[in-house]
Parts: sequence; C-alpha cells; structure tokens
Amino acid sequence: EEYKQCRSGLISLQGVARGVKSRNMVAHWNACATDLERMWRGKAARMEYTTARNRVIKVQSAFRMHQCMEEYKKCRSGLISLQGVARGVKSRNMVAHWNACATDLERMWRGKAARMEYDTARRRIILIQSAFRMHQGVEEYKLCRS
Repeated sequence: EEYKQCRSGLISLQGVARGVKSRNMVAHWNACATDLERMWRGKAARMEYTTARNRVIKVQSAFRMHQCMEEYKKCRSGLISLQGVARGVKSRNMVAHWNACATDLERMWRGKAARMEYDTARRRIILIQSAFRMHQGVEEYKLCRS
C-alpha cells in the first residue's frame, strides 16, 4: 500500500510537472507568437510607411518636374525672343555697315571722277591757252619782222 501511495504521489507529481511544463511551453509559444505578431505588425507598418513615402516622393517629383518644365518653356521662349532681337540688331548693324561702306565707295568714286574731270578740263584749258599764246607770239613775231 505504501507503494501505491508512492506511485500515486509520483503520478500526481508527474502530472503537476507535465502541467507546469505544458503551461511554460504554452506561455513560451504565446510569447513567441506575440513577438512574431509584433515583428510582423512593425514590418507591415514600415512597408506601409515606405510605400506611402515613395508615393509622396513620386507626386512631389512629378510636381517639381512640371514646375521645372514650365519654367524651362518660359525661359526657352524668352531666350528665343532674345535671340531674335539679337539677330535683328546684328542684321541692322551689318546693313548699316554695308550702307556706310557703299557710301564711302560712292564718295571716293565721285571724288575721283570729279578730279579726273577737273584734270581733263585743266589740260584742255592749258592746251587752249598754249595755242592762244603761241598764236600771239607768232603775231608779235610777224609784227616785229615787218
């Protein structure tokens, strides 16, 4: 009977030990499950944050790109207008230079033509005067000889 009592106590003790061990194991599993859930919720929250952040960055990037494109178009059209004005100024200056050169050429040509005309008239006058003086000299010589 002592054996039965011992055995019964031992069985009870084993049951208690298995219960403690089972409860400890279940508590460990619950703690592990809680840790896994916590880690998963953290990862899910980080992924959601990253996704939202990337979407915000895309929207901001698209908006900044739109702003930059508008500014680029404005600057480009202004630059094209400025280039047109600069080309116009350059063309007008070039035409003015050509006109000044043409005027100089005309002035030089007219001056040369006037000088040539003057020289021709002077030579003719000198020839006429020379012929007249020769004629006077011949007349005086004839008067002196007679």
